[in-house]
Amino acid sequence: MPLASIMVNFELTDEQQMLRELARDFANEEIKPNAAHWDKESIYPIEAIARANELGLLTLKIPQKYGGGGMGSFEEVLVLEELGFGDPGFATAAGSSMLASYPLITGGTEAQKEKYLRMVTEGKIAAYCVTEPGAGSDVQSIQTEAVKDGDEYIINGQKMWITNATQADYFCVLVNTSEGNPHRNKSLIIIPSDTKGVSIGDKIDKLGLRTSDTAPVYFDNVCIPQRFRIGKEGEGFKMQMEQFQEERLFLSASILVAMDICIDKTIEYCKDRKAFG
Repeated sequence: MPLASIMVNFELTDEQQMLRELARDFANEEIKPNAAHWDKESIYPIEAIARANELGLLTLKIPQKYGGGGMGSFEEVLVLEELGFGDPGFATAAGSSMLASYPLITGGTEAQKEKYLRMVTEGKIAAYCVTEPGAGSDVQSIQTEAVKDGDEYIINGQKMWITNATQADYFCVLVNTSEGNPHRNKSLIIIPSDTKGVSIGDKIDKLGLRTSDTAPVYFDNVCIPQRFRIGKEGEGFKMQMEQFQEERLFLSASILVAMDICIDKTIEYCKDRKAFG
């Protein structure tokens, strides 16, 4: 059974079925006709992303009080599978803001949620900054630090391979806020992209997912109020690991149909191929 077809075995509610059909129609009408061009020319499809956001496809898990869908992971998987049917690169670019929103949904203050989650539901772009040149999957080894100065943090460091870095209105950044245990010395901090000392490097020319802009982000004596921290100081590593679980689910769902297509084309090729007489 094709991987993407497994989802059919679930008993969908009428609302879930309508949501899935909405996402599939959007993929057929807005993504698939443009995906090859976007990828070839490395175009960030900002207008199509805005339309997907207007349809509510990109903010499903944000609570309704902040303009989101108030739904769960299952509904998000349904939508991401269909957006990935259009183009996995589009799903990655479009879903970046949702991925950056998870720590705010689970650990943000009411003021943070009202401002930054609502920014996402109104079409602003968010991105999360974790990876560094010397610390990719080894998150405990990040070097970017935030030093307290009165009621503020002074942040210095560099992040690398940040999805949608060139488009983001704000970043959710993992930093070291103290020394000691690398699993308990990190915090997540909201940093608006127009803050003094924040700079974005050149867009990276990638081999795939070229509809999603990826670039380094630099922090040079960035001054941020401590109220921009998400959750308690030192809880950042735990919160980031929880976000990664959502990311893995997100990525897995968005490539299911692409894997189906690869398998179908391989079977077709093997049936037609002639070799050795």
